[in-house]
Amino acid sequence: VVGSTALGEKLGPDEVKALIGECVTRMARAVEEFGGTVQAYMGDGICAYFGVPTAHGDDPERAARAGLRILEVVGEYARDIEEAWDISEFSVRVGINSGQTAVGPVGASDPQAVALGDPTNVAARLQARAEAGTIAVGEATARQLADRFDLESLGDLQIKGREGTVTAWRVVGPKKKAPPP
Repeated sequence: VVGSTALGEKLGPDEVKALIGECVTRMARAVEEFGGTVQAYMGDGICAYFGVPTAHGDDPERAARAGLRILEVVGEYARDIEEAWDISEFSVRVGINSGQTAVGPVGASDPQAVALGDPTNVAARLQARAEAGTIAVGEATARQLADRFDLESLGDLQIKGREGTVTAWRVVGPKKKAPPP
Protein backbone atom coordinates (compact mmCIF):
# COMPACT_ATOMS: atom_id res chain seq x y z
CA VAL A 1 0.00 0.00 0.00
CA VAL A 2 1.45 3.33 -1.03
CA GLY A 3 1.56 5.88 1.80
CA SER A 4 0.49 3.55 4.60
CA THR A 5 2.92 5.20 7.01
CA ALA A 6 1.20 8.56 6.50
CA LEU A 7 -2.17 6.90 7.11
CA GLY A 8 -0.83 5.67 10.45
CA GLU A 9 -0.16 9.26 11.45
CA LYS A 10 -3.68 10.42 10.53
CA LEU A 11 -5.74 7.49 11.81
CA GLY A 12 -5.93 5.45 14.98
CA PRO A 13 -4.54 1.91 15.12
CA ASP A 14 -7.96 0.26 14.81
CA GLU A 15 -8.83 2.43 11.80
CA VAL A 16 -5.52 1.60 10.10
CA LYS A 17 -6.08 -2.09 10.82
CA ALA A 18 -9.56 -1.97 9.30
CA LEU A 19 -8.51 0.03 6.24
CA ILE A 20 -5.27 -1.80 5.44
CA GLY A 21 -6.60 -5.17 6.54
CA GLU A 22 -9.48 -5.01 4.08
CA CYS A 23 -7.11 -3.95 1.29
CA VAL A 24 -4.72 -6.82 2.01
CA THR A 25 -7.64 -9.27 2.07
CA ARG A 26 -8.79 -8.04 -1.35
CA MET A 27 -5.27 -8.37 -2.75
CA ALA A 28 -4.96 -11.92 -1.40
CA ARG A 29 -8.26 -12.88 -3.03
CA ALA A 30 -6.99 -11.56 -6.37
CA VAL A 31 -3.84 -13.68 -6.08
CA GLU A 32 -5.86 -16.78 -5.22
CA GLU A 33 -8.28 -16.08 -8.10
CA PHE A 34 -5.39 -16.69 -10.51
CA GLY A 35 -3.95 -19.72 -8.72
CA GLY A 36 -1.27 -17.97 -6.70
CA THR A 37 -0.39 -18.54 -3.08
CA VAL A 38 0.11 -15.80 -0.52
CA GLN A 39 3.32 -16.75 1.23
CA ALA A 40 3.49 -13.84 3.66
CA TYR A 41 1.46 -10.93 4.95
CA MET A 42 3.80 -8.03 5.59
CA GLY A 43 1.82 -5.29 7.34
CA ASP A 44 0.55 -3.30 4.38
CA GLY A 45 1.45 -5.81 1.67
CA ILE A 46 1.69 -9.42 0.61
CA CYS A 47 4.29 -11.71 -0.89
CA ALA A 48 2.71 -14.13 -3.34
CA TYR A 49 4.06 -17.00 -5.41
CA PHE A 50 2.98 -18.52 -8.67
CA GLY A 51 4.55 -21.86 -9.53
CA VAL A 52 5.49 -22.86 -5.99
CA PRO A 53 5.71 -25.69 -5.19
CA THR A 54 4.99 -26.76 -8.80
CA ALA A 55 5.91 -24.57 -11.78
CA HIS A 56 3.49 -24.06 -14.66
CA GLY A 57 4.26 -22.64 -18.09
CA ASP A 58 1.82 -19.77 -17.58
CA ASP A 59 2.94 -18.65 -14.10
CA PRO A 60 4.18 -15.22 -15.29
CA GLU A 61 0.87 -14.61 -17.11
CA ARG A 62 -1.16 -15.65 -14.08
CA ALA A 63 0.95 -13.36 -11.89
CA ALA A 64 0.47 -10.45 -14.30
CA ARG A 65 -3.29 -11.04 -14.45
CA ALA A 66 -3.41 -11.19 -10.65
CA GLY A 67 -1.44 -7.94 -10.49
CA LEU A 68 -3.89 -6.25 -12.86
CA ARG A 69 -6.78 -7.60 -10.79
CA ILE A 70 -5.14 -6.22 -7.64
CA LEU A 71 -4.95 -2.77 -9.24
CA GLU A 72 -8.61 -3.07 -10.24
CA VAL A 73 -9.95 -4.15 -6.84
CA VAL A 74 -7.81 -1.63 -4.96
CA GLY A 75 -8.97 1.09 -7.36
CA GLU A 76 -12.57 0.23 -6.50
CA TYR A 77 -11.69 0.13 -2.80
CA ALA A 78 -9.92 3.50 -3.09
CA ARG A 79 -13.18 5.09 -4.27
CA ASP A 80 -14.96 3.64 -1.23
CA ILE A 81 -12.19 4.92 1.06
CA GLU A 82 -12.36 8.41 -0.41
CA GLU A 83 -16.13 8.52 -0.01
CA ALA A 84 -16.22 7.08 3.53
CA TRP A 85 -12.95 8.39 5.00
CA ASP A 86 -12.15 11.41 2.82
CA ILE A 87 -8.75 9.89 2.06
CA SER A 88 -7.63 10.42 -1.51
CA GLU A 89 -4.94 8.76 -3.61
CA PHE A 90 -5.11 5.39 -1.86
CA SER A 91 -3.13 3.03 -4.07
CA VAL A 92 -0.81 0.04 -4.28
CA ARG A 93 2.12 -0.98 -6.45
CA VAL A 94 3.10 -4.44 -7.65
CA GLY A 95 6.45 -6.05 -8.48
CA ILE A 96 6.77 -9.32 -10.40
CA ASN A 97 9.88 -11.26 -11.29
CA SER A 98 10.60 -14.74 -12.63
CA GLY A 99 13.36 -17.23 -12.16
CA GLN A 100 14.54 -20.23 -10.24
CA THR A 101 14.49 -20.06 -6.48
CA ALA A 102 15.23 -22.44 -3.66
CA VAL A 103 12.01 -23.53 -1.96
CA GLY A 104 11.90 -24.98 1.51
CA PRO A 105 10.68 -24.60 5.05
CA VAL A 106 12.02 -21.85 7.30
CA GLY A 107 11.02 -20.90 10.81
CA ALA A 108 11.04 -22.39 14.25
CA SER A 109 7.76 -23.59 15.82
CA ASP A 110 5.67 -23.40 12.62
CA PRO A 111 8.00 -23.61 9.60
CA GLN A 112 6.58 -22.24 6.35
CA ALA A 113 7.67 -23.02 2.80
CA VAL A 114 9.32 -19.98 1.23
CA ALA A 115 11.05 -19.29 -2.06
CA LEU A 116 14.43 -17.66 -1.56
CA GLY A 117 16.83 -16.26 -4.10
CA ASP A 118 17.59 -13.41 -6.42
CA PRO A 119 14.26 -13.49 -8.34
CA THR A 120 12.30 -13.06 -5.10
CA ASN A 121 14.54 -10.24 -3.91
CA VAL A 122 14.33 -8.43 -7.25
CA ALA A 123 10.51 -8.69 -7.24
CA ALA A 124 10.42 -6.93 -3.87
CA ARG A 125 12.77 -4.22 -5.12
CA LEU A 126 10.76 -3.75 -8.33
CA GLN A 127 7.64 -3.29 -6.24
CA ALA A 128 9.38 -0.61 -4.21
CA ARG A 129 10.44 1.21 -7.41
CA ALA A 130 7.07 0.94 -9.19
CA GLU A 131 4.91 4.03 -9.39
CA ALA A 132 1.63 4.01 -7.47
CA GLY A 133 -1.04 2.08 -9.33
CA THR A 134 1.39 0.22 -11.60
CA ILE A 135 3.05 -3.15 -12.03
CA ALA A 136 6.82 -3.37 -12.59
CA VAL A 137 8.26 -6.62 -13.96
CA GLY A 138 11.77 -7.89 -14.47
CA GLU A 139 13.26 -8.72 -17.85
CA ALA A 140 12.65 -12.50 -17.72
CA THR A 141 8.99 -11.91 -16.89
CA ALA A 142 8.66 -9.26 -19.59
CA ARG A 143 10.00 -11.68 -22.22
CA GLN A 144 7.39 -14.23 -21.21
CA LEU A 145 4.57 -11.66 -21.27
CA ALA A 146 5.47 -9.69 -24.40
CA ASP A 147 3.21 -11.58 -26.81
CA ARG A 148 0.11 -11.28 -24.58
CA PHE A 149 0.56 -7.97 -22.74
CA ASP A 150 1.38 -4.41 -23.65
CA LEU A 151 4.55 -3.38 -21.83
CA GLU A 152 6.40 -0.07 -21.46
CA SER A 153 10.10 0.04 -20.77
CA LEU A 154 11.18 1.45 -17.43
CA GLY A 155 14.80 1.15 -18.52
CA ASP A 156 17.66 -0.08 -16.41
CA LEU A 157 17.02 0.49 -12.73
CA GLN A 158 19.56 0.59 -9.96
CA ILE A 159 18.00 -1.29 -7.09
CA LYS A 160 19.04 -1.61 -3.50
CA GLY A 161 21.45 -4.44 -2.81
CA ARG A 162 22.46 -5.09 -6.43
CA GLU A 163 25.76 -4.11 -8.00
CA GLY A 164 24.38 -3.95 -11.54
CA THR A 165 21.13 -2.64 -12.91
CA VAL A 166 17.89 -4.50 -13.52
CA THR A 167 16.00 -3.99 -16.76
CA ALA A 168 12.36 -3.40 -15.90
CA TRP A 169 9.05 -3.01 -17.68
CA ARG A 170 5.61 -1.73 -16.73
CA VAL A 171 2.63 -3.96 -17.49
CA VAL A 172 0.07 -1.77 -19.25
CA GLY A 173 -2.54 -4.47 -19.77
CA PRO A 174 -3.49 -7.41 -21.96
CA LYS A 175 -2.97 -6.87 -25.69
CA LYS A 176 -6.14 -5.93 -27.49
CA LYS A 177 -7.25 -8.49 -30.02
CA ALA A 178 -7.37 -7.13 -33.55
CA PRO A 179 -10.90 -6.82 -34.89
CA PRO A 180 -11.78 -9.38 -37.55
CA PRO A 181 -11.14 -8.17 -41.13
